[in-house]
Amino acid sequence: LFPDCNEREVTDFNSALLSYIRSHPTLVWERSGKATRGGWQTEDLLNDDSPVIAKFHAEMLRRLHVILCESEEVEERKHTDEPSWKLIAWGVALRGGGYQEPHVHQAGILSGVYYVQIPKMWGAGNAGCLRFPRRLPWLPREGDCEAHDPYLIQPIEGSLVIFPSYFWHETVPFESDGERVSIAFDLLPLEED
Repeated sequence: LFPDCNEREVTDFNSALLSYIRSHPTLVWERSGKATRGGWQTEDLLNDDSPVIAKFHAEMLRRLHVILCESEEVEERKHTDEPSWKLIAWGVALRGGGYQEPHVHQAGILSGVYYVQIPKMWGAGNAGCLRFPRRLPWLPREGDCEAHDPYLIQPIEGSLVIFPSYFWHETVPFESDGERVSIAFDLLPLEED
């Protein structure tokens, strides 16, 4: 997420994020209506005025502008215009046995995850990975369509993964003595008046 920072700066930043998420007043176990199982989840963190969240928010906005191919000229013009989208983000802390059920972020344009803390994990193959299934078990297969393996991403502390919000995704259950802590986010379009 922070290519210009050294390893120590990233470690300190992640440590501050970790403390912030663990002590957040909206952090609850298996938040109702969400995909988190065996873990805690916060509400939107970006409404807070914490310096660590402000830094995270600013860097995420910068990254998303790059992905959306906005040039410096467009960026300068946008400072005077109302934004056409907003960013929301929430913390997720999974303990051993925890996972995210298969889901999509229906309202988003882009979604993603920043890995704050990744403990030593073990369990079934690809334990703790972010998984993008190529086929969902409850959907019928069409004809002789070949089943493809899911696309897997091994979480790495301090890494950022961004993907289209309509991609189905989940996490593989894992065992660990520590917590797998991340910040998930959505880039949402604003409704025009």
